[in-house]
Amino acid sequence: MSTVFSLETYHSEFLSQVYNYAAFLPEVLRVLRPGGLYYSGELESGVFFHPDSYQALNPRTHAPASTRFFQVVNEALLARGIQPSVNQIHTYLQNTGAFNNIESQIIYIPIGRWHYDPTMQGLGSAFQAILWRFADSVKPMLLRAGYSQAHVDALSRNFGDEIDTTQGLFGVYHIVEALKY
Repeated sequence: MSTVFSLETYHSEFLSQVYNYAAFLPEVLRVLRPGGLYYSGELESGVFFHPDSYQALNPRTHAPASTRFFQVVNEALLARGIQPSVNQIHTYLQNTGAFNNIESQIIYIPIGRWHYDPTMQGLGSAFQAILWRFADSVKPMLLRAGYSQAHVDALSRNFGDEIDTTQGLFGVYHIVEALKY
């Protein structure tokens, strides 16, 4: 005898790096009850300046090491068939025809302690440490992608040095929530 169940809420985080996000959604629909909440929280692969700042116009000039680091990481992911899809989740949910009340929100997370608000300084410091760990965690993937140990170490070190010293850097966190029909 099989057990039948359905979920009230399905919360996904950091799944935008799956091979095929759109193909993942039928499984969500299978287990999510009608009226159930789908909630996605995804960090965009890169660092940014706030859209209202002059640096946002050309991040390659103001954060070249970070730009290069994420370019290499994203190329290595693409070579493995993994295409970042964080900006497409809203559309994927719409295209299923099975969700309503789809809402998206973008949260800017400071990187480092430069923010004027003490709470954001603490968050920024923690996020900076997470990015350092992330840089270390992708080294094996970059080595398998054909980059030399020296190149990977320099890429990671330069990225880390830049996020330690560049004022105004943000990470971008995307939230999408929807109700299943």
